[in-house]
Amino acid sequence: MSFACSKQKCVILAEMQCTCPQKLRFCKNHILEHTLSTNCDIKNIVEKLKQAQGKLNETKQILTCQKENILATALDMISRINKMLNISLGHINSKINTLNFMMKSCDTQNLSKITEGLNMNKYSKYDFISSIDKYLRVFEPHVILSDLSLEDKKKMLIDFEFEGFQDLTKNEALTIDNIQATLDGKYIFLCELYFRL
Repeated sequence: MSFACSKQKCVILAEMQCTCPQKLRFCKNHILEHTLSTNCDIKNIVEKLKQAQGKLNETKQILTCQKENILATALDMISRINKMLNISLGHINSKINTLNFMMKSCDTQNLSKITEGLNMNKYSKYDFISSIDKYLRVFEPHVILSDLSLEDKKKMLIDFEFEGFQDLTKNEALTIDNIQATLDGKYIFLCELYFRL
């Protein structure tokens, strides 16, 4: 139950509750006005207010900690991506320099060694996106989807690059009028089709 004062436009938290059937809550400034008009008794709810404030502060602290953790994880991942990008680009540039030297003399004898050891397309972009989602997502898709409008759901699915969704939305013969995630958060249901998250 809210601790907002029952007096309209009052922004002071309620510390008193009346004994009327509605059990209205009022701040110290407005409780007297109410009790004089109704002849009800007053009950002090300061301890309940402090408990509620404590729970709210605890929840805020949990969310703040989660925010700090996810930012630290993201920064670590970005740092690692940048480091690996620089190492990989350096390796490729070295191979290009070697190839340029070989092209000057038209030497094809060691050409196969140029691409040897390169790990090209070992993983798809979607594997990478999936791993990022796994480490940084703090919500279940079915929870987020339930709070969004249809257009926002479509935009979210395109922004998160769920495989095949953008191509599906280009199909003019297909009308998407509902999008829901399964409770386990692994699939999205739309127009009787399932897509893996």
